Amino acid sequence: MDMEMHAHAEFASAYREQAPRAVAIASSVLRDPAEAEDVVHDIFTQLWLRPEAFDPARASLSTYVGMLARSRAIDRRRALAARAEAGRRAAAEAERSECHERSPAQVLTDRERSTRLAGALECLPSTQREAVLAFAHGISPRELACTRGLSLGTAKSRVRLGLNRARLAVRTAP
Repeated sequence: MDMEMHAHAEFASAYREQAPRAVAIASSVLRDPAEAEDVVHDIFTQLWLRPEAFDPARASLSTYVGMLARSRAIDRRRALAARAEAGRRAAAEAERSECHERSPAQVLTDRERSTRLAGALECLPSTQREAVLAFAHGISPRELACTRGLSLGTAKSRVRLGLNRARLAVRTAP
């Protein structure tokens, strides 16, 4: 028990020392304090769950956390940009479809696409299917985590894995 308390104290100390700089680095990339805090939370969750990932022989803890903050923030910025672009494309497509009457071929194509998507969702494990459907209805991974009692990382992983599996299933469907 004494070792566990020592580990907690050591982790808390490292967090107090490193988190402000990591938030600053992530904020400089993301320009959004809430997103930057999420990045830092993910980094320290990883450090807590997998402390062996940090090798003090390769770099100091400060350098390691800073590098993780920058690279994760860049990844998050790209994901946010991709999501925003997908939203813009969907809005443009919706506007086009409202402006033009759909042809019978378009109706058939849309039905076929919907059928493939429904089949792909049915093939997902129930936890991933629930996460993907929640995400599709505008529920963020953070909200999903709160309502289901999950960690944020677990909620994000379920959405990401579910979307990837559904995308692959739709692409490979006959």
